[in-house]
Amino acid sequence: QLPKSRSFWLHYTTHMNEEKEGRGCTIYVHFEKDGGLDHSFDFTKRFVISDEAKLTAYDVIDLFCADFNRSVTGFSLPKDFSSLYTQAGRKLHLHKPLLEFVDHLEDYFVKCVNPNLNDIGKVKENVSESSKSSSTPNVTNNSTSQTVSIEDDGKFRHQVKELLSKKLYRQVRLVCENIIKDSAPTSNTSMSAIIALESLAKVKMECNDGQSATGYLRKAIKIATKFGHSTLGLQLNLVKALMLEKEYEDAFSAVSEILSVVPYDRSALEYLSLKAEILFELGRVSEAGETINRCITPPLASETNSMGNLAVLVSYGYISMSCQPPLVEQPLSALLRALSMQADNKRVRELLAKLLNAGYSSDMSRKEPDSRGLQELFRQLGGSGSSKSSTAPAFALLANVCKDHSAMRPCIRLLQNALSLEPHSASYALNLIHAHEIVGDFEAAISTLVIFCERNSTLAIRGHLQEAAILTCQDLLAAVRDQDDFVAVGEAAKVFYSFRWRDECIEVHLHRCEDPTSSTVTQLTSQPGASRTLADSELDLLALSFTAAKIFFLQGRLSRLPAIYRLLEPVRALSATPLHTTLVRNEHAYYQAIGQILAHKSATFLEALPLQSSLQPPLRDVSPSANPLYLLGDSHSLTSAWSKLPSQRLVVPKLVTGVKQWHLRADGDFYPKAHFQCTVDSIPNGSEVVVLVGEIDCREGMLLAVERDKYQSVEEAMKTTLQQFMQVLISLVKRKHFKIFVHPVPPVLRETRHLVMAYNILYEQSIKSLPKAFAENIRWLDLLPQLLMTSPLVNEVLTAPSVTLALSLGPRLGQETHLREELALDGTHLSPAYVPLLLGAYQKAAAL
Repeated sequence: QLPKSRSFWLHYTTHMNEEKEGRGCTIYVHFEKDGGLDHSFDFTKRFVISDEAKLTAYDVIDLFCADFNRSVTGFSLPKDFSSLYTQAGRKLHLHKPLLEFVDHLEDYFVKCVNPNLNDIGKVKENVSESSKSSSTPNVTNNSTSQTVSIEDDGKFRHQVKELLSKKLYRQVRLVCENIIKDSAPTSNTSMSAIIALESLAKVKMECNDGQSATGYLRKAIKIATKFGHSTLGLQLNLVKALMLEKEYEDAFSAVSEILSVVPYDRSALEYLSLKAEILFELGRVSEAGETINRCITPPLASETNSMGNLAVLVSYGYISMSCQPPLVEQPLSALLRALSMQADNKRVRELLAKLLNAGYSSDMSRKEPDSRGLQELFRQLGGSGSSKSSTAPAFALLANVCKDHSAMRPCIRLLQNALSLEPHSASYALNLIHAHEIVGDFEAAISTLVIFCERNSTLAIRGHLQEAAILTCQDLLAAVRDQDDFVAVGEAAKVFYSFRWRDECIEVHLHRCEDPTSSTVTQLTSQPGASRTLADSELDLLALSFTAAKIFFLQGRLSRLPAIYRLLEPVRALSATPLHTTLVRNEHAYYQAIGQILAHKSATFLEALPLQSSLQPPLRDVSPSANPLYLLGDSHSLTSAWSKLPSQRLVVPKLVTGVKQWHLRADGDFYPKAHFQCTVDSIPNGSEVVVLVGEIDCREGMLLAVERDKYQSVEEAMKTTLQQFMQVLISLVKRKHFKIFVHPVPPVLRETRHLVMAYNILYEQSIKSLPKAFAENIRWLDLLPQLLMTSPLVNEVLTAPSVTLALSLGPRLGQETHLREELALDGTHLSPAYVPLLLGAYQKAAAL
C-alpha cells in the first residue's frame, strides 16, 4: 500500500512576492497512488515560500502528508520518506533549505521507505558517482575516516520513535545520552545528535520537566543551524517546553520567530494557536482572542478549513472556556470536534471533563441540577431525553472522559442517558453501577441492577450447546431482592450457610439445625460441565452479577451472597476462556477474593449476620456509638472485613477499588482519588481508621514510573510517593479528626517482596518522623515481622532496616523468604487468619 518512488513529487516555480519586496517561490506537491496507476486519491497542495523562510524539503513534505491525511479518507500517507531525487536521478538533501538548491520548473521525486523503518536519510550534496547507483550510498567523514551509511540516522530515529511509542523513556534517555556523550557533532553525526537531543527533550516534557527539555532543544537548534538542518520542528517543541515551564515571555518570542518565516497558510495554524494561548497566559486576553479568531476566519478559514485543525480546536476551546465570563457553547463544539478527531488526546479529554463538571460542588450527597456544560451538550446532541440510539455511544464515551478526571456527576448523568437510550446494554448498566460505587451510593448501584434485570428478564447466558439458559436476569433479580429460596417462610429452624473453596470452585453449603457442628451438609453447587467462549454481552452480564456480590459484601448484607454464588458458579465453569484474561477480570477478581474470604470464616461468622430482607438497612450504616474500626484501603481491606473485635466491635471495610498512594497526590485527578474522597466522607468524624494503601504502588506504579524516567531510581520513586502520601494522612487528621493506624503493605507476592520490604522500611520511618502535632493521631502498626516466617534473611533486612539491602537482594528476597503458611489465601491477599495479628498490633499501637 506504500506509494512508489514516483508517487508524489514537488514542482517548483519562481514568483515575485507581492506582499513583500524580494523573491520567493511556489512549490506544488502532488500525490498519485501506485505510481499513477490509481487516480482515486490524487491530491495537490500549493506552498508559497518566502526568501526568509528556512523550510526544507522534509518540512514541506511533512506538512503535505499531514494535510493529505486530514483531507482524504480511505487511505493515508506514511510520513516515512528517505530521499529526494531530481528527474534525472540525482539525490538531493532533504534537510537543506529548499531555496538553496531547487531550480525553476524542475520536478523532484520522493522515495518512500519500508513501513517498518522511519528512515529519513541524511544525504550529502556531494554524493559520489559510485554511490548514486547504490540504494544505501556511503559518506566519508574526513575528520575520522569513518564510513557512515545514509540510513543510519533513519534507523536510529526509528529505534527512538518505537521506544517513545512504548513509553520506555528511560531506555530512550540511555540510548540518546550514549549518542551525544562522546564528542562534538560533525557533519556526519549532526543529525543523530539532533535526533538524540530532541528525543531527550520529549522525554523530559513527558515527565513535566520543561526546564531540562528547553536546554536540550536549544542545543539541538544550535547544532541544526551550524550544519544547515531545518530547525522548524525543534523550535515548535521549544515553544511547548517553555509553555510547560510557564516561561511565557520566552515562549512568545520563540513562536513569533517561527511565524516570521513560515507561510501564512495552513502550516501556520498550529503556531498561531500556540501564540494565542501564550498571549492568554500573559494576560493579553483581547490579543489572544484576535489571534485565535484569525485561525477560524478568512483568509485562513476559507483556504484551510481550520476548524478541522486539532491544535486550533484545542486552543480555541481552552481560551473560550477560560475567559471571563466563561463561554460554554463555543468551547464545547470545538472540543467535541477535537475528540472526534483524536479520542485519546489527553488535553482534549481533560478540558472536556472540566467544562462538563464546571459549577458542581464537591459534595456528592447534594442533589444539584445539570451543569451549564451538560445542558449545552444535551442540546447539541439532541437533548437529555433524546430517542436517538446513535447518541448512546457518544454519551458513554463522554462519561468515561469525565470519570477519568473525577468528574463523577456528569459521568453518572451521561451513563444514565446512555442506558435510557440502550436499556438492553449490560455494558452501560455495569459502568453506571461502578460510577455509583465510586461515589459510595451503593443503594443507587443496586437499584440500577434491579431496574436493568426487570427490563431484561429474558436476557440470558445459555449452556455450552446454547440450549437451556443457566443464568438469566430474572434469576439474578431473584437472588438480589428476595429471601433465599431454600428457606421456607416462617421456618423456625436455625439456618445458616458456609462456603468452601476447592479446585477453583466455591461451594455453598446450607445448614439446618440447632447445632451447626453436627449438621448435615447439602452441597448446592453444580459440577462444571462442557465449556464455550462467552460473548462480550454475556461477560457483561456475568460482571453485573460479580459486582452485586461485591457491593452486598461491602454493605454487610452477607445473607444475600449464598444465592448469588450458587447461581454463578456453574456459569463460571462454562467459560472456556479463563475469566482473569477477559475484560471482566477485575469484577471476577473481587468475586473470587470475597468467596475465598468467606470460605475461611467460621460458621458463626455468617450466623452472626442473619438473613435480611432487601428493606433492612445495610450494615454499612453502623452507628458511631458502636465504635467500629474502619479499614480504609485497596482490596487488602476486604480480608478482615466484618471481623469481631473485643467489646463486640466490628471491622467495617471502606474499600477504594484500585487505589494507589500516588493517585491521592495534590495534583492528581484520576477517579480513584474521587473514590477515596467519597469513601472518607462516609466515615464519621473522629473515627479510628486503619489505612491500608500502597501495594499497587509497589507492584506496578513505582517500577513503571522509573521505566518512564520520572525518577532516577526506585528508591527515589518510593521517597517521593511517601512524601506525597504523608500530606494525605495529615489532611485526614486535620479535616476529619481521624485517629489513623497505618498498616504496612502486605508482603504476599514473592515477585515484589523486595520492593514491599524496602517500601515498608521507608514507610515506617516516614510515619515516625511526622511532626509531633500529628504523631499522636497517626501511628504505625508493627505487624510486618509477624507476617513472614522467621529466617536469617528476614532478620537481616528488618533488624537493621536497610532499603538498599532489600532492593539489592531483588527477587532473591521473595524466593528465600516465605509468608506464614496459615496466612496464605489466593496468592495476592492475606487470609482472614491474620486478623488476630492485626488486632494485637492495633491494641499495641493504641496503648502508646
